Amino acid sequence: MDVVGDAPIRVLPGEVGQNTRRSVGHTRGGLGATGYSSQASRSSPGRAAPLTSGSVWRPLPSLLVGGSGWLEVKGGGWLAGWHDVTEVAWHSERGGAVLEPGTAGAPLGRGPKMIILLWRYLYRNIFRFWIKWILRQLTGKCELQRICDGSRRNAERTFKIEQSLEASKFKTLQNALNVTEDEVEKCVTHIIEEKKINIQKDPGFPSKLQICLLQISGCRRLYLAVEELRKEPYNSDNKEHEEHLLELWSLLMPHEKLKARISKQWCDIGFQGDDPKTDFRGMGMLGLTNLLYFSKHYPREARQILVRSNNPKLGYSYAIVGINLTEMAYSLLKNGLLKIHFYNLVPGVPQLKDFHQVYCYLAYEFDKFWFEEKPESIMYFNQYREKFHDKVKRCLLDYDIVLALKNEKQ
Repeated sequence: MDVVGDAPIRVLPGEVGQNTRRSVGHTRGGLGATGYSSQASRSSPGRAAPLTSGSVWRPLPSLLVGGSGWLEVKGGGWLAGWHDVTEVAWHSERGGAVLEPGTAGAPLGRGPKMIILLWRYLYRNIFRFWIKWILRQLTGKCELQRICDGSRRNAERTFKIEQSLEASKFKTLQNALNVTEDEVEKCVTHIIEEKKINIQKDPGFPSKLQICLLQISGCRRLYLAVEELRKEPYNSDNKEHEEHLLELWSLLMPHEKLKARISKQWCDIGFQGDDPKTDFRGMGMLGLTNLLYFSKHYPREARQILVRSNNPKLGYSYAIVGINLTEMAYSLLKNGLLKIHFYNLVPGVPQLKDFHQVYCYLAYEFDKFWFEEKPESIMYFNQYREKFHDKVKRCLLDYDIVLALKNEKQ
């Protein structure tokens, strides 16, 4: 990794062998990084430091990254080769930049990666300000106005507004990312005053910006609501929890009565044992809520998938896979990959039901994907699960994407 400071900085791969640690320090030719590990006391140049997943180095102030910061390594290990390192990130007070590992001994500054890194820094810290100033003089509009005028699609507009606010040096604009629904109008007024926007010349700007702010802050609050539900453990002493579980059975198996609360019958709908509560440990009540929502709002599709999941050759555990898909939906939300979907779907604040609808889409599409792929055995589940996950992530790169079942779209 190339980072320029008082001297060139690079995480040095070094020799790899048993009990070998990689060196991090000044070396001839500008390789290495002077600093100390966050997990140990300050070390002298050239002291060994482990390159393990999550390892962190705090180098001296760097001119390129614009201040002091730290390096974070993901992947690799004391006994692993440098090629096993999957990601190295530079974090500073001004933000972070993900950098890919370099090749041992490669001269500093060569290759397109260093040029891209340098350009990003120059654009963010120097060129961006002057480009925005010139465009304002030419158009008479600030960046937020130009985005609202030039981006027709909801997701594209909101996504670019979010990036602009995050990059702004004004606290008023940065705080707008977390504005509540009751405060949004007041926040828009403050932004108009801060940016000296003439509303008479651009009367549509306030309403467009208001929708964008509701969507941005709404997605952040939606994650908190989903996280709270995920952290709520299933409690068999909680009457409401028990009622939800029994309702799930009655919706999926309307013609078969559950003989007892603790019963092997639960395996018929894809739980692992005679008491489903143990299967909710990973996703908590979020897993049960998603299963129940799908069965309530799409009973025909849910029962159809349950029947297909009992296929003698291509069958899978319906409930367990459903909980697994809940984790997939949760990770997509946590990583911000569902933003474009919600920005297209909801012209305001997304609600919990909108997240449940994402799960319904995943449950329906995964079943279709599973039978199209025809895996040799359920033992390959993780492999096909990741393949499906990648397919969904590729779909979410489209600014027009909306994850909806066919009957929803119609």
